[in-house]
Amino acid sequence: MKDIDKLEQKVKRVIAEVLDCESEKILSSDLLLEDLGLDSLLGLELLSQLEKQFKISVSEKIFTTTGLSVHSLTKKLQNILTPTLKHECWPTLKVVNEVSQQTQLPICSDFEDTLNIYQHEGNNDAGYSVYRRKKDNMSCVLIPHENVVIGSEHHSAMDDEKPIHNVKIESFLIDIEPITNWSFARFLNYIDNIPKLVIEDWCGEVKKGTRHGAFGLHYKKLWKPISSTESKPVVMVSWYGANAYSLWANGYDWRYYKGNGEIHDELKTIGSQGTEPKNTNMYSYLPSEVQWEYAARGKHTQEYPWGNSSPTPELTCASQHDLKSTYNTAADYKCVNVSVPLGVSPFGVYHMAGNVWNWCRDWYDENFYKNSLSTNLNAQNHRYTGIRSERGGSWVGSASLLRSSYRRGRSPYARGRCLGFRCVGTL
Repeated sequence: MKDIDKLEQKVKRVIAEVLDCESEKILSSDLLLEDLGLDSLLGLELLSQLEKQFKISVSEKIFTTTGLSVHSLTKKLQNILTPTLKHECWPTLKVVNEVSQQTQLPICSDFEDTLNIYQHEGNNDAGYSVYRRKKDNMSCVLIPHENVVIGSEHHSAMDDEKPIHNVKIESFLIDIEPITNWSFARFLNYIDNIPKLVIEDWCGEVKKGTRHGAFGLHYKKLWKPISSTESKPVVMVSWYGANAYSLWANGYDWRYYKGNGEIHDELKTIGSQGTEPKNTNMYSYLPSEVQWEYAARGKHTQEYPWGNSSPTPELTCASQHDLKSTYNTAADYKCVNVSVPLGVSPFGVYHMAGNVWNWCRDWYDENFYKNSLSTNLNAQNHRYTGIRSERGGSWVGSASLLRSSYRRGRSPYARGRCLGFRCVGTL
């Protein structure tokens, strides 16, 4: 049997697993969109499975092409594999960072040292540089270095927001949108074979032990978003799950998700999953509180991302929960899709006020701003308090929680129907 025929049989088996059918029923001439009914969600799942099976990076554009057959897909995969193929060695190729959708790069042993996670894509409408993170296709804004005023002396400010103080912050990238159910499902499917105890650390309903209902994903061979939640922000994810994603998305070893420099015992046997994260970032690529506040409102102490005017439904998604309302599934939550331009910051970052709270990197300390450490370069609270910070308000709470300087925290094990996250990165 020719190499192309062997490869095609493997491709058919992957497609069959995604479609939950028998591989023998899939024909070489079957068209992915027209014959097999491969929609956007199934296409993403197939992409994830192909990348995992063949240890390669595949452009998502493949799955939006009409007239693409199983055989044509196999030939495209063969072209990607060819530069490093040596007889039957291709299944053991090393996983590398995902590549640009525009340019397919050959796989080589030194990619991890030479291939950047982020690719520049021009400027946004606010005039700031935008980069695409190749790992999960997220668009990120480059926030410039600045000496920023942090905190608030507004009459409504809480004691933990005082006093205002200056912090010098180096440039960083921040996600334009919160992470979606779709992206989190792809992450879980990409890394695969996660021990049950680790999943329980990360996401879902702790007490009921189920992945249905409040959580926006369910599991049947693959993790999948509940229908109509694909583009909504993922919720019911603990700080640990959010941090695991942030490390993975930046090419770091997600096994360090605890944020203390240690690896869960059940994960030590699977071997390295990327570069060891840096202690200077508290083993995390969630935003620090000062990064988040700066990205939300800019250099100056305006109350909200849009200025000092009161929140309105045209500006933000908040106060949507009616008392005694119940939600059967995550599809019923009144949060909005992440692409809806609400809570937009001066840098063009969405949902920096309302929709879902964002996990932050720091240990929450109500007295941190009164400590001289709060004025350090890139200030972040390293001191253990047992509570991680969160920012931004949500669709559930009142508009009074939307102020950019408003602070609060929760246990890193906590997860809620209005609590999500976004990531940061560096070039």
